[in-house]
Amino acid sequence: MAPIKTMLDAGMNFSLEGEWAGVENLITRKDTQGRVWGPDQRVDRETALRIATQNGANYVLKGDRLGSIEPGKLADLVVLDRDYMTIPEEEISETRSLMTLLGGKPVFLHPDFSREYSLRPEGAIISTYEDLVARR
Repeated sequence: MAPIKTMLDAGMNFSLEGEWAGVENLITRKDTQGRVWGPDQRVDRETALRIATQNGANYVLKGDRLGSIEPGKLADLVVLDRDYMTIPEEEISETRSLMTLLGGKPVFLHPDFSREYSLRPEGAIISTYEDLVARR
């Protein structure tokens, strides 16, 4: 695993790509066998979230329109099934989107969330994460 904290402290800007599990790795520094690599390189949850959001937007030169929730930005965001800031670290990779918005429009809804709030937006996929992965 890369020396994330050292790179951040040196002023480097980097982002994550891929699955949400990468955020958990930034925080725990654990590999898939549960071994901890470079525990001194752990980052806190706020930093990991910034790496996954704002830093990614900056990387693609769109930080003025993406990466954070602010007036004038595109409203690309997710509603999560648990509180990322308070759940046990080991549950972070299990977090799922209940609703995903792109440009302020729903593009994905979990079936339970769709039923609970009577949401069936035109063009949105109503499915579970696991079903979407199985379709790949």
